[in-house]
Formats: sequence, structure tokens, C-alpha cells
Amino acid sequence: MIDMAKAGVFFPHTNIATARSYIRAHRDVALNFLRGYSEGIQKMITDKPFVKKVLQKYTRENDDEIIETTFQYALDYVARPPYPTREGIIETLKQSTHPKSKTANPDDFIDLSLVRSLEDDGFFKKIGLQK
Repeated sequence: MIDMAKAGVFFPHTNIATARSYIRAHRDVALNFLRGYSEGIQKMITDKPFVKKVLQKYTRENDDEIIETTFQYALDYVARPPYPTREGIIETLKQSTHPKSKTANPDDFIDLSLVRSLEDDGFFKKIGLQK
């Protein structure tokens, strides 16, 4: 198995996607989702035993070495705060077989407004995802 980040390949290891029209119509719901997602990231960072139990339960894996490796991989690559990266979108478009992906503008796939809003409100500092 290849560790894409260590191989120098920028890839979005976690993705959150929705239509811009949904964000416009339900911005409060999208912000609440992002708050919950971010609190989950913080839980992962601060409660390793809990997270390893969850991984063990849902992967049905009992080998602690595999669970530890999986946990560490997730911890190493989750964005804090969860900003999407332009480089990750570019790599995704490169890997896509869709004909339009080769000429697509990566910026058309990124909306930073929700994460910025939470950052501006101090949410990430409050939960410990940002210094």
C-alpha cells in the first residue's frame, strides 16, 4: 500500500461535498454539519482509546497493530481546521476519467466560506483545532 502524501502526491484524504445550491438554501444546516465534523476531528485527536475502539468495531479488525496504523494514518492526514486543498482537487481531477475533468477549474470545486465563517467566529480555537 502506498502512502500518497509521503510519495509527494497531494490527495484529499477526507472529502465533504454538496451542491452550492444546497449551501445557499441551507447554510445553517451545512455550518452545523461542519461543526459536528470538526468536533469529531477534535475527539479523534484527544481520545485515542475511544477512536481505536470505534475503528475496531466498524472495521471488525482485532489486530491492534492494524488498528494503530489506521488510527495514525487518519490522524496524520486529517486537516485541522478542515480546509480543502486546491492541490488535492487538482490531483483528483488528474485521476478522474471524466472527459471534462482535464479542463475543469479546480477553484470551481472549492467553497471556503463555511470553514472561514467558523474560523472567523472563533469556533476552531474554541474546540482546540486551531491555535
